[in-house]
Amino acid sequence: MSSSRSEAQDKPSWVSTRCTFSVYEDNVKQVIQDFNAAGLPASVVLLLDLSRSMDNILPTIRDAASAAWNRFRPDDEVAIMTFAKNAEVVQPLSNDKRLLIDQINKILSAPGNRDRGQTSLDEAIYKAAAYLSNSSGPKRERSILAISDGQSNQERGHSR
Repeated sequence: MSSSRSEAQDKPSWVSTRCTFSVYEDNVKQVIQDFNAAGLPASVVLLLDLSRSMDNILPTIRDAASAAWNRFRPDDEVAIMTFAKNAEVVQPLSNDKRLLIDQINKILSAPGNRDRGQTSLDEAIYKAAAYLSNSSGPKRERSILAISDGQSNQERGHSR
């Protein structure tokens, strides 16, 4: 599964709405009905690829993530995970928008201090799903928003 963004006026278009976000599975565009049809509060992991191949779009990620926070409701919560070779939670679930924006700025201003040579996308998605399963409440919509170029260079599967 992959996603793409489309340019929409001067707003970063990674802000997830039905009009600006496309999802492809096996190169076939899928129809997005709604990210949260049940009206439940959301628990979202923002999964950021910090591998070297992402360097040229890090400023776009910062702008898009900052704009996305404005679309979340007060009872929604977001965690931030980063990955290249290894995935790690750098900000646990929180609904404090200022804290989340500050953490994004901190992460993206100094990506060079991490092991960034390999991209373990499958492992990162697995760990994000496990984190959500263990950390969010039972009456919440759970989502992973992975921002990556999709160039995983690990063996298929995950380590557990």
